[in-house]
Amino acid sequence: EHSKNQARPVTIPHKFINFEDSPMWNDLLLNSKLLVVDDNDVNRGVVVFILNNLGFKNVDVVADGFQAIEKAKQTSYDLIFMDIQMPNCDGYTATSKILTEVSPKPYVVAITASILEKDTELCLAVGMKDFISKPFKQKNFEQVLRRWKTSRM
Repeated sequence: EHSKNQARPVTIPHKFINFEDSPMWNDLLLNSKLLVVDDNDVNRGVVVFILNNLGFKNVDVVADGFQAIEKAKQTSYDLIFMDIQMPNCDGYTATSKILTEVSPKPYVVAITASILEKDTELCLAVGMKDFISKPFKQKNFEQVLRRWKTSRM
C-alpha cells in the first residue's frame, strides 16, 4: 500500500512513432515535388498510384530522359524516380545531365528491371542515390522514402 507522499511506479504507455507521423513527414508530403520518368504508361501509372497512396500529391510524369531534363530545368524537384532503359535518352544520361545542370540537385532513384551489380555501379556512378526494382511494391517505395527522408535531416 502506498501512502500519499510515497513515490509510486508509473507506467507510461510506449507508442512507436513512425516518421510518417512526424510534422517533418507531413511537410514533405505537402511540399515535395516529385517526378516520375518512365516510357511505359502502365509503370508510370503504378508509380504515381503508389506515391499518391503514400500521401504525395505533387507528382509530375514524363515519358523519356529528354523530357525529364527539360522538366527538371523548369521545376525544382526534390525526388526523381528514373527508369533506366528508355528510348531516345536513357536514365543514366538523363540523370547525369540533370545533376550537372540543375541546382539544387534532386535525389534520383533508379527504377529498373535489373539490379545486377554492374547496373547498380552505373547508377551510383552517374549520381543516383537508390534503386527500386520492377515489379513495383509499395513497401519498396516506403523503404526508399525512409532513406530519402533521413538524407534530408
